[in-house]
Amino acid sequence: MRSNVATWQRKNNLESRIQTGPVPTVSDAANYADICYQLCTRDKKLAKVIHLVGPCGLAENGAGFDFLINAIIGQQLSKTAADAIIRRFRMLFTSGHATPRQFISLPKQDVLNTGISNRKYDYILDLAQKTDSKQLRFSQLHREDDATIRRLLKEVKGIGDWTVDMYLLFGLARLDVFPVHDLALRNVMSTIYDIQAGDLESAKKIAQKWKPYRSIGSWYLYKFRNMPTQSPAT
Repeated sequence: MRSNVATWQRKNNLESRIQTGPVPTVSDAANYADICYQLCTRDKKLAKVIHLVGPCGLAENGAGFDFLINAIIGQQLSKTAADAIIRRFRMLFTSGHATPRQFISLPKQDVLNTGISNRKYDYILDLAQKTDSKQLRFSQLHREDDATIRRLLKEVKGIGDWTVDMYLLFGLARLDVFPVHDLALRNVMSTIYDIQAGDLESAKKIAQKWKPYRSIGSWYLYKFRNMPTQSPAT
C-alpha cells in the first residue's frame, strides 16, 4: 500500500502542493494520503474532486461550547448570514468567545440584537445551563465514541443530527461522518453524481463507498463547493 500511495502522490503532484514545512509521510495521519488513495480507487468521480482540491486539511477545531454555539447559530442559515451573526455575538464577550456562565448572565435582548432568534436563544441557553452544571462535560466528551456523543448532544434542546454531524466532522475530525441532512452537501452531490438534492437514500448509497472514511469524502465535497470556479467531476 505504501508504494502505491507514493506513486499516486507523485502522479497527482500532491507533494508539490504542500506550501510549508516538511513533506508529510504517508503514515502521517494529518496527511490522509493513504485514505485519499483508497477513495480514489473506489469512486472515480470523487477522485476528480480530490485531484482538483489537493491534500486534505481536516483537523480538530476546538470542539467545545463555543463551537456548538456557532453550529446552533448556523442551523438553516447560509454561511454568510451565520458568519455575520456570529461576529456580532462574539462582540458581546471581552475575549471574543463565550463561556456558559457569561452567556447565562447576558440580558436576553442583547443576544437577540445580534440576530439570534428567540428559538435559538433558548437552545444556546439550554446548552449553557447543561455545560455550567457539568451535565455536559466537553473535556470528557471527545473521548467517547460517535454514537455516545450523538446521544449526549441530542439531549440538549435544539441539537439534532445535523448539528452533531458538524461537531463530529469539523469539531472532532472523526473519520466516518456523513452529514446527509446538510442541503449544501447534497446540492454539490447532485451536481457531481447527477442525483436529486432531496434524494437522501441515493446520497447515502454513494457515501457507502467511502466507508470508513466518509468524513474525508464529505470534506472534499465541501471544499469543492467553495472553490472559486468549479469543474463538475463528470
